[in-house]
Amino acid sequence: MALITRPINGSQQDLLCVGGGRELHVYDIEDPSNPVQLLKKDYSGDSNQVNDLFEVIHSGDYLILTGSYQGGDTPESTPETSPFQVGWVQVLDISDEDPNQWAPPQGENQGRWTSYLKDEHSYTCSDVALDGEVGKEGCLLHVSGNFRATTLGGNFILDLSDPANPRKRGEIHYQKGESNYHGHGVCADGRYEYHGNYYRGIYLVDYQNPDKLKVVSELKYPLPKDTVRQLAVNGNFLYTTVTVAGRQNYETGNPGVAVIDVSDRTSPKFLSQTIVPRGDMPASEDVSHDSPPHKIDFFNGRKNLLINLGSKGFAIFDIGKDPEKAIYLGLAEIDEMPQGTRPMVWNESLWVIGDGPHFLNGSRDNRKPCVYLYRWEMRRINLAVE
Repeated sequence: MALITRPINGSQQDLLCVGGGRELHVYDIEDPSNPVQLLKKDYSGDSNQVNDLFEVIHSGDYLILTGSYQGGDTPESTPETSPFQVGWVQVLDISDEDPNQWAPPQGENQGRWTSYLKDEHSYTCSDVALDGEVGKEGCLLHVSGNFRATTLGGNFILDLSDPANPRKRGEIHYQKGESNYHGHGVCADGRYEYHGNYYRGIYLVDYQNPDKLKVVSELKYPLPKDTVRQLAVNGNFLYTTVTVAGRQNYETGNPGVAVIDVSDRTSPKFLSQTIVPRGDMPASEDVSHDSPPHKIDFFNGRKNLLINLGSKGFAIFDIGKDPEKAIYLGLAEIDEMPQGTRPMVWNESLWVIGDGPHFLNGSRDNRKPCVYLYRWEMRRINLAVE
């Protein structure tokens, strides 16, 4: 999801770009209480109905769209002439003020990179982090491409210095029985990648040479079933979402935030773990797929953290007083609570929450995806963190 604010012909253009199933939806939100749809278009480039648009990232005059195959089993009826698309990245030139004129950049590959089931390592593209600006030297997209459809993934770097021709650089394979570097959740700091690795904890990758990635360290969490998903780095501290004692439901797993000392990238140290109180967790029947939480981010001058908690909304933590320990402050209350709170974005005036994709009562796609727009002033009052 992306919010775009830019000057157009002496005025200001305010756009919301969000993935809805396979399609990119673009809205004019000059009046946030009355969004006007400007574009609804499928850029997935594949007829497979379970390929979704997962992430939308704005960078200068470009949008980056990334998508993934949504199933867990090997797709059937995959003809030799039409290999099954597992993950994809599409760059769009959005320099035109009219979203209907947005298009892939001109060039050999027209801004597209795709991974297929028949590849030796088939990558999904559901967790990504951008390093630099699209179209400028050294712009890298870090992709955590976990394995799906019984294929083998891992993680890799896509070079977006030439927007028309995304180029895969280094990669680290996940190989059952040989390599445990699965990858699910990723952030980067200009020299190192940080990957969530589910039950295996985290691992750090040196990408000073993007063509030759090197795992420099890894760290398991205290309990065998502690599960890690998403990460955010601030200086020498790494903050991750974690579910203690299991994943996929809140009946047995307890979500929260873990803090890691990464001052020595070759030897990360586990510092602390703060768990959300049982009364503030979603009921197990409400939502299962948000465990461990899929989103963690800083706000309020990096003094605070938030993580998504499905039908409960967001858990808020203070890290300003002591960066070595996340202090739980409570839940962010809003008037209509989405069941799934995975995608979200904000700017100086607005806070946008996506309701989907999510799992409700063990059933998928039983509600239409939607977004909720809130004024930031209301959020600040409710959070009471300043």
